[in-house]
Formats: sequence, C-alpha cells, structure tokens
Amino acid sequence: HGWMGVRFQKRPLGPHNDIVLHVRMLDRYRLQQQETLGVLGVNLVAAAFHATGRQEDLIPALTENIREGQMTIDMIRCSGPDVAHLNNHLLNLELVKRGLADAILFGPDESILSLSDHLFSKPLLVERGNFRPVTRTHMDLLKKAQAQFSQTFPNAKGKPLVLFELTMRSLQDEGDGSVDEKDFLERVRALASTGHHVLVSNFFLFYRLKQFLRASTQEPISLIVPANQLSRLFDPSHYKDLEGGLLEGLGKLLDSNTNLFVYPHKTKDLCTTAQSFFPEQTLLPIYQYYRNQKWIADLAGCDESEEYIHSDFAHDKILKRESGWETLVPAPVADLIKRDKLFGF
Repeated sequence: HGWMGVRFQKRPLGPHNDIVLHVRMLDRYRLQQQETLGVLGVNLVAAAFHATGRQEDLIPALTENIREGQMTIDMIRCSGPDVAHLNNHLLNLELVKRGLADAILFGPDESILSLSDHLFSKPLLVERGNFRPVTRTHMDLLKKAQAQFSQTFPNAKGKPLVLFELTMRSLQDEGDGSVDEKDFLERVRALASTGHHVLVSNFFLFYRLKQFLRASTQEPISLIVPANQLSRLFDPSHYKDLEGGLLEGLGKLLDSNTNLFVYPHKTKDLCTTAQSFFPEQTLLPIYQYYRNQKWIADLAGCDESEEYIHSDFAHDKILKRESGWETLVPAPVADLIKRDKLFGF
C-alpha cells in the first residue's frame, strides 16, 4: 500500500491543484500489481484534466479498466482552486458505495484521514448507530465505556481512540438504496462536533468490522452495543455464509482482546441488560460462556441508566421544533443544529 497523487495546472501559469490517493494493491503477484498501478497512474493523470468538472465523474474515471478486487482506494483528497467545487467527503463516501474502500475515516475537525495510518497500534472503542442525530444516550454510553475500558484492559497503550461508526446500510434508503448526501454530511458534522472520529463502513456484521480493524491494530478493541441489539448478534441467519455458522462468527468476533460492552436499553415499561438477555435454548451455553469470560459485559445496571433516547425520537422533536429537544442531544450538537439548520430544523 502507499500514497500516489498528481499536481497539475488547468491552464498555463495557472494555480496548481492536487489529487492524492491512498491505495492498497490486492493482486497476488508483483507484476499484476505493477500493471494495475500503471493503469491507475494513467487514469489519475487523465482524470485530473478531463474528469474534475463534475463530482460524479472523478471516481469512475480513476477506476477505468481496473477490475474489482485488484485494489482498494481508502482515501482521496482534492485541493486547489480548480477543484474547490469537489466535496472530499462525498468523494470518499463514493469509494465506500462502490466497494473501492471498506471504510473511510473522518477526524474531529471533519478532515479526511488515512484509516490504516491513523488507527495503527491504537486501542479502539467503537460505537455504532444511525446518529440522526447523536443523542445524550450515545454520549452516556461512551462515557461509561471509556471508564470501564481502562479497567478491562489495564495494559492497553493509552486511552482508546473513539470511533462513531456509520454503516452504509444506515445511510441508504430502504427502497432504492440511494444515499441522501445532505443528511450524510449533517450526521458527520454533528458527530465531529462532539470531538471524536467518525468511521463510515460497509460492514453489517461486527465480526467483519473486527477483522478489518485488526489489520491496523493488535491493541484491545471494545464495541458498544445496546442490550436490545443482542438478539440480532445471536441470530443464526446472519451467519449462513460461514461454514461454522453462528459459532464461527462469534469466534471471529470475541476473544481476550476484543469484547462487547452492553448498555441497558431502558424504556418506561422495560429494561434489558446483558444479564437479563437470554437467546434461544440451544444458544444459551454459548452465550453463558462469553458472559463467564467477561467478553460480553454490562456497562451499567438499570438503576444507573436513564431512559434510552433514540435518534428517531430526537429527530422527530427537532422537525416539529418541540420545546425541550435541546435536552435530548449534546450541547455542541444542539448549537450546531440551531446555527446551521441541520436535520430539518
């Protein structure tokens, strides 16, 4: 893997512009990798002059005559006055949509980062959600998980890097699979305003996310999961593509250096925790094994947790401009929503 780019002028004596890529070659043999890299280089030069006029033209131009599975591009950054109209956030999202990247990473300042470089040898704390918008519950989950992480992994190298994860499934319309680009940008801005990194991935199943992250770090990884999501984790239908089924999937996910922090899902009528959750009878011994190993652990009890605030509930309040909606989201997010009219405010 490595960096490649081009600096170019659109006209004589004009200002310079840059297109920079981070590329990982996937071909098995060196000569195949050289050939693919050569094609990409020619495409990059051609795209700089002929495919930077419109946002939707650049990524297809870069990958022309390159077959699926020959490489990944996990970051693209365009800069310069002649490409200022290109939105780097949407270009990187397009990489994930087209399967050219498994995931992309945004910093707390909304900058685009090289995932493999930035996550290298760091302990990680990952919280998945649709975050439309991020709520006080999400931040409470995170605060409790950060405190418990240091107790669970006392030998970790420093504090964990927090990743708010958006999956492509949570961004896509259930009907036609399209992505509302404005909504995507607003979610990234709101999450970044909390001071943490934002990961956008193609991984529906946690074990695939874990395998991907393990390519960058061997430090501890904790995943934060609401208790009402445990039934999905222990649904055998999600592991049909694995020869070993659910047992193989969970074996690839959980180990002494990778665990789940389970946050109570509390409503007016019910409170669910890892302790109170019971999968179907045939899976109960498997679940009890992971509980006994403390690879699935409660973050808190019901008495220490507030009622769970869902993003959809907060979003509905924001759309209707109901009084008190500001108390449902973190203060920086509320200020951002009001200032820039996000999420339909």
